[in-house]
Amino acid sequence: MKIHIPVLVVLCFLFDFPQKNESDLKNMYAIAMENHINELKEQSNPFFIIHEIQIFKFISDDVPAHYLPKNLKGHKIKYIDISDKKNKSALKRGFKVISIKPIRHSSNTITIDLIDFWVRDNDKKLDFGNRGGSTSVFEFSPGDNKWHHKHTKYSGRY
Repeated sequence: MKIHIPVLVVLCFLFDFPQKNESDLKNMYAIAMENHINELKEQSNPFFIIHEIQIFKFISDDVPAHYLPKNLKGHKIKYIDISDKKNKSALKRGFKVISIKPIRHSSNTITIDLIDFWVRDNDKKLDFGNRGGSTSVFEFSPGDNKWHHKHTKYSGRY
C-alpha cells in the first residue's frame, strides 16, 4: 500500500500539470485579446461596449483551439476559417480579422502577438493588408509560481 501512494501522487501531478499549463495559456490568450480589443475600442469608438466583440473575427490557424478562450467576459468569440466556402462572398468585399499567433517562449517570458488584417479575395488569391497589432508579454514569477501580465504594446491603427 505504501508503494501505491507515491505512484498515485506522481500520476496526479503528471495529469494536473498539462491541464494547469493549458489553463494558464488560455488565460494569457484571453488577456491579450481583451487588451487588444480595448485598444481598438479607444482608437475607433470610446462608446464601444464589450458585447460588440461579435463584430471581431479571429483567425488562429497556427494555435490549437483548446488553448484559446471560447468567451471573453461572457461573450462568445467568433473564430473563423477564411478558406471556408461560406466566407467567399464576404471575402469579395473584404473584412477585418485579428490573427492570433502562437506563443513565443524564452526562459521566464511568454509573448503573444495579435495582428490586425484587412483580408479580401483578389482573383482567387487572398490579400492580407497588415493594419498593426499588439504584443502582450507575460512573465513567470517563481515566488508565487504564476504567470503575470507585464505589458501590452500596440502598433498601427485598425
